[in-house]
Amino acid sequence: MPAELRQIIFSRDEITRAVAWYRGTGDTAGVLPMGDILQVRIDHDPSAPIHLKVLPEDGSATRMVAVPATVLGACLVGWCRDQGIPIPLKGRKTLLAMGDNVILSLSLDTRENALAEFVEVA
Repeated sequence: MPAELRQIIFSRDEITRAVAWYRGTGDTAGVLPMGDILQVRIDHDPSAPIHLKVLPEDGSATRMVAVPATVLGACLVGWCRDQGIPIPLKGRKTLLAMGDNVILSLSLDTRENALAEFVEVA
C-alpha cells in the first residue's frame, strides 16, 4: 500500500481561531494564550515548546508564550474536526513552520520508517 502525505497550512489568524476554540473547550486553557498570534517559532527538537508571539486582547505589550507542541497540535487537529476538515485518527501528525504559517503534516504508511525524515512533535 502506498504512503499518504497530506499537509494543511494554517495562517496566523487561523491559529488564533484554533487556540481560541480550544480554550473554549476548557481543555488545558491555562497553557494557551488569549489574544492574536503574531508569530510562531518551531524548533527542530520535538521535545522543545513552540513559541508564540501574542498580542493580548487587552492591548498590552506583546509577549512570547511557550506552548507544548502536543497542545498546539491538539488545538489545530480539534479545530479542523470542528470545522469539518477530515483528520485521520491514526497516522503521524507533525507541526512544521513555514514563515508565519504552521503546517500540520499528516502521514499514513503501513511500511515501517518509510517517512522517517519528519520530526514528530504533535
